[in-house]
Amino acid sequence: PQGKMKVTVICEGSLNIRRSPQWGHENICGRAARGQSYYVKEIHIVDGKKMVRTIGNLYLSGETEYVQYEQI
Repeated sequence: PQGKMKVTVICEGSLNIRRSPQWGHENICGRAARGQSYYVKEIHIVDGKKMVRTIGNLYLSGETEYVQYEQI
């Protein structure tokens, strides 16, 4: 990302939070509820889909159907 960014969860329900940039179930470590925001450290492409790495080194989907990006 260019400059500082944050993502906010916009999907209904919640989004998986992961320990590593992989889509498998074995690295899920929590859930992000609608409205929660995270500061973006990096954006990865994993199996053709965006994944956000937070400044806390957690990972969540970066697809725009699930999160909204905001330049800060």
